[in-house]
Amino acid sequence: MSSVSKKERKTKVTSLSYAKKELAVTHTKELRQPTNRRRIERDYELSILATNGSPLISRKVTKCLFNEYKHGFSDFVERSENLENRKDEFLKNDTLTLRCRLWESRMSQKIHSFCKTRPNIDRTHFLWTLDRFSSLTLQDEKVASLRTADEGSPLLEMKLFFVELEEEEKIQIEITNPHSVECCKCRFSVLDINGISIESFQDELVFCSEDAIDKRQVPPFLSKRKLMERKNQCLPNDTLSLKCEFSYYSEMETYISENTFCNLDDFNSTEPQLSSASAIDISQKSTANPLGDDLKIFNALNQCILPNKPGVLHRKPRTD
Repeated sequence: MSSVSKKERKTKVTSLSYAKKELAVTHTKELRQPTNRRRIERDYELSILATNGSPLISRKVTKCLFNEYKHGFSDFVERSENLENRKDEFLKNDTLTLRCRLWESRMSQKIHSFCKTRPNIDRTHFLWTLDRFSSLTLQDEKVASLRTADEGSPLLEMKLFFVELEEEEKIQIEITNPHSVECCKCRFSVLDINGISIESFQDELVFCSEDAIDKRQVPPFLSKRKLMERKNQCLPNDTLSLKCEFSYYSEMETYISENTFCNLDDFNSTEPQLSSASAIDISQKSTANPLGDDLKIFNALNQCILPNKPGVLHRKPRTD
């Protein structure tokens, strides 16, 4: 990976972030800068791999100076074209496989790492009732909060108001993220007098992790006039009932294994080949103890890729 000394090298992380249309891949290299602040120049390559280890998409950068915090591609792959429409190629068994290579011409040894990360998804919902709905105007606002299980500070805060579009008043919801939720999916459903959903709207919100508090607006999705026309069904006692559903990342589980090769021939002979048999094993894993089963599968797969060193499990809550 790199020939810098252990004193200089601190961490190397490849991170993913999602936008509405694109997947960004960022290679982060943090260095304990020596007193002379020497710049580190490296070539690197980022690839998305198929199940057999061959690259589906690959981008390379030469002579990159690692004197800044992040390097990578903000538009690495278009989401709908590749990750959604070509799932069989890019997301076999709902798994995205990335490879990062970092090198220079004077390297005397190579380090080969394998990492598997799985996000845990939290799902929650609540009922939001809006009384005296017919009397609400363009100047009115209604607020609600989505709180964590321990009833601590709000996880997400919501504000509902009307906007005027095409001579109609439509409901719009603004969501404020005070706790750095990077991405959440939301669904809002209008419930009838029997509690049955008669109309719903869903959206995916991506927040900027660099902002302490970030806001996103769900596109206007309900017409006040149409709701009033169906008030006997939608507005019992002049009350609108919205079922609000959310799913978001709660923590990450990561497996990491690393092997160092002093002989470059040994390194070249251990290029990852993810066989179809390994993919079948992963798809057939038990759900009784998913974390333990994943670790067994990872260690078995890791022995094929890096036969000299077992895998290590790291599990920690998200802190960003």
